[in-house]
Amino acid sequence: MGATAECAIPQSKNCPLLIKGPADGKNIVRTEGSISSQYITGMMLAALRMKGTFRIELSDPKETPYLTMTKIWLESFGAKVEISGDFKRIFVTPPIELIAHDCVIPSDWEGVAFPLVAAILTDSEITIENVDFSGSQGDDKIVGVLKSLGADIEENKSRSSLTVRGGKCSTLKNRGRLSTENLPEKILRVPISDFPDAICALAVAACFAEGTVIFEDASVCRRKETDRIKVLKNELQKLGADLEDGVDERGRDFLTVRGKSPLNADGSPNAEFKLHGGTVESYDDHRVAMAAACMGLALPACEKVIVNNAECAAVSFPNFYDAMNALGAGFEEC
Repeated sequence: MGATAECAIPQSKNCPLLIKGPADGKNIVRTEGSISSQYITGMMLAALRMKGTFRIELSDPKETPYLTMTKIWLESFGAKVEISGDFKRIFVTPPIELIAHDCVIPSDWEGVAFPLVAAILTDSEITIENVDFSGSQGDDKIVGVLKSLGADIEENKSRSSLTVRGGKCSTLKNRGRLSTENLPEKILRVPISDFPDAICALAVAACFAEGTVIFEDASVCRRKETDRIKVLKNELQKLGADLEDGVDERGRDFLTVRGKSPLNADGSPNAEFKLHGGTVESYDDHRVAMAAACMGLALPACEKVIVNNAECAAVSFPNFYDAMNALGAGFEEC
């Protein structure tokens, strides 16, 4: 793009960075796109300060709903943005002058995910308000995945709310029991590359679902705040969960969860349910911390999950534990 970037501290490889313009290089960048959509969004934003149409070519785009979200926002400020159907070509033409306007920042589906999963796994009924049903966030696929497992979730798009009924509060025939038993091959396959941030919450839900859930095309999950595939496998195994990671024939990572419901289909206790309490590490990853905390809520009352460095949840959900305690969660510092 023509700009220069260097570390502010000599010999350092860390922030702070010094970035200097002008960005007056060639109006085309070619890159892979599979590491993170955030870099691509950054280039789309920077393109607003360039002359003419800026072109981004991606060989393996991932997290594509976030690119669509960026497109919608840039267009609202007067930019012209075109994205090919396969997301391999993005064209950004800046406006002569950016158009200022009032806008509403939508709620975050990843913030919705954790109370949603917590309610599904416990005898709870909660309503989550101010939910974004615009379709601009790929993470809204969380609801479909959980419904495939038998979760009782009612969407009220006219009121922008979700009502979740878990366990004994469920109105469905399965009475809140999650399973893959009615799915083809009795397996739920979840292509996760479009909404990889959801893997932490969904992996915990899968641990309590009778059957096998496979999170496919998950390589991007290894390049978040932590290697979330490795961390989820290691930490949830400490609590008795059965997880396996690997690479498929296409060279793409996957995470398999072989879950066990606390209940059999007839409602009797499942003798094969082996999840238990323990101490896990968050690795300062906010989503790992919240996922492990929610798992603890679903265990028998005699079991306790201790999450080290749990305060990192504040990165994306300030006051998470207070908000959950207001619903009756019972989190406490130790």
